[in-house]
Amino acid sequence: IIFITISIFLYISFKMKALAEQMIDEQNREKETMQRKTMRTMEQMVFNRTKNLEESKLYIESIIEHVPVAIFTAEKDGTVILANKEWENLTGADRKDLIGKNVFEFESIQNSDYYNIYKKVVAGESIYKENIEFKSVFSNEFTIFTSAAVPIRNNLGKITGFISMSIDKTAEIMALREKEEAQHKAMED
Repeated sequence: IIFITISIFLYISFKMKALAEQMIDEQNREKETMQRKTMRTMEQMVFNRTKNLEESKLYIESIIEHVPVAIFTAEKDGTVILANKEWENLTGADRKDLIGKNVFEFESIQNSDYYNIYKKVVAGESIYKENIEFKSVFSNEFTIFTSAAVPIRNNLGKITGFISMSIDKTAEIMALREKEEAQHKAMED
């Protein structure tokens, strides 16, 4: 009887152990399945956010590229990192001639109001100025701009660079000057 009792006890113990191991294995499989599902969900979320960021970046780049305003951005030290198509149209230069170069070293910048404007902007001011006379060293053409330049700040508020936006007002200003000259001449006669 003792032998049979011990045998039954051992049999039940082994069966319970096997059942417990089976339950633990099943729980581990369920846990692994949940972890895989969670990882796939997280991967999909990261993919979606990355895709949204890439789409947003392309959208912003498209706006900058096609806006009818000459735009360029530079780091705080003056190294240009972006110039748009309108900038090329107004200066007569290829943006490759500007990107990576220091805007403060260009003779045309040094000989115009832009030098002081950009220096003030990297010091923290936002500038809007009309009728800036500018002669491009790229095209050797005289142009009159209305421009705005503002600092670019990081999330801590530190100035990391600046953006300059300009509109060509040459035709408008020259027509106004010619009209004023004609009126002045008419008054003299």
